[in-house]
Amino acid sequence: MNALLIVDASGPPLVLDSAAHELAPWQRIVTWLVFSVCIFFLAFPRSLASIGLQLGRTLPPVLCSVALVAAGVFTPLEAVTQVDQHTILLLLGFMLIAAALTRKRLGAGLSYAVTYLTDLLPRSHHALRVVASPVVVSAFSAAFSALITNDGACVFMADPVYRLSADRDAPPYIVLLLATCLSANIGSAAVLTGNPQNTIIAANSDLTWWRYALIAGPAAALGVVINTALLLLYIKLGIFSYAPRTPTQDDDHDNDDHDNDDDDIKPPTASESTPLLLRAPAATSSESDTLATPSSIERLEAVELEMSAHSLLSYPHELSHNIAIVLSFVALIVLYLCGFDIGWTTFAIGLEIVLLDAVWTRSDPTPLFRMVDWAILVMFAGIFIVMAAFNKTRVLDRLWHATIDADKQLDSIGGICLFALVIIVLSNLSGNVPVVLLAVPLIKTMQNQTKAWLLLAWFSTVAGNTTLTASAANLIVAEGATPPTAMGFYDYLRIGPLSTVVVLVLCSPVILALNAIVPG
Repeated sequence: MNALLIVDASGPPLVLDSAAHELAPWQRIVTWLVFSVCIFFLAFPRSLASIGLQLGRTLPPVLCSVALVAAGVFTPLEAVTQVDQHTILLLLGFMLIAAALTRKRLGAGLSYAVTYLTDLLPRSHHALRVVASPVVVSAFSAAFSALITNDGACVFMADPVYRLSADRDAPPYIVLLLATCLSANIGSAAVLTGNPQNTIIAANSDLTWWRYALIAGPAAALGVVINTALLLLYIKLGIFSYAPRTPTQDDDHDNDDHDNDDDDIKPPTASESTPLLLRAPAATSSESDTLATPSSIERLEAVELEMSAHSLLSYPHELSHNIAIVLSFVALIVLYLCGFDIGWTTFAIGLEIVLLDAVWTRSDPTPLFRMVDWAILVMFAGIFIVMAAFNKTRVLDRLWHATIDADKQLDSIGGICLFALVIIVLSNLSGNVPVVLLAVPLIKTMQNQTKAWLLLAWFSTVAGNTTLTASAANLIVAEGATPPTAMGFYDYLRIGPLSTVVVLVLCSPVILALNAIVPG
């Protein structure tokens, strides 16, 4: 998971040094058991469905965190301090922005742009249209992750992916979900502001934003191309079924249980099966009837009518509002580049956009806060506490120092491979941020620190593609899917490890070569 610790670039990490006392042997055993249970249910949220019990992914981490407090691993106050405010605020900020954009129909505009690019190909070319969908999704997801972090990209891509999957020429829904999270993780490695672990490296190293982007950017772009090619190969081989995900079954089920429930326009109190971050405020009955149609073509026509009816050129008032939102996004990216805290900056911009929406539309912003997927935020709060307890066992620290030689590690290909292997294993056990924090003091003792920082940023980020639970972005996509079980652990395992290995093997030499060429 990305950002599993409270990290302050200006001070020491709070989680690794937060233990007021060493754990007793029985507490270590309890911690291991709780950690195992938490990871199991994150990977298999429907494992107890055979006995009629479905816990989902939100409840188990919260129950596990309560169990750790009950076992004395943390006091209640210590448990609260383990929750990573930066990641929670980052997600909350982007969810508020997504809600405001949905109300403004800019979210529908993004969905239309993604779908429009695939519709440039005639419907007679079915094979090409199947190929075009994951290519477009991968490109958008990677580009957004470099601009607004991988977590933010996964929040914004949820609605376009859902809409695109309804097209009769679209590939399987699982392919589009995988394209979103895999490309977002790889794309975030292109810049030092793409994910939380890279910001830690930026704060502790002498790497500049531009030099890092010139070195890691081409490698990340190549990685996205390789990963997309693997997805297309999987479709060609029939590993993923050709049958596209048809939302009519889920929508019909929702409509049976909830009157006029629609994933595009109803407020989030209507249905649990449609992700909250995909829904917009309630619309009129005529709008609901138009957008609720299951046909992909009719959905696109409805979006076109909506966009033309609210043309920016026809309404100067609307134009000024949208310009203000675009400028807010530009300010967000500039503040990222200037080194401001990612979490608080995103949250502040999110509130500012909500305020703009309230001022321009003269409407109560409360419905926007109802559109936030609070279940995801609660899930991550529980995960942070569980992972912090696991770190108190000092297993990561012992394993790191037992396998990594600071003086000779990066002098040979074998040493670099071992360095990558250790980072991948530890990142999948506890998250890439704890691994980066463990590596910071070690790398500061190395002779060639620049090379070590570059490889650490690259390996720790791409390692998030290994398993479903290795990255926060993966869990955001999984929980934001419709239904949340659309992308399971085994589905992800079919391509995640292979993609990670192939991307690292083919793209890491690009990092090493450009490091020797690009002037420092």
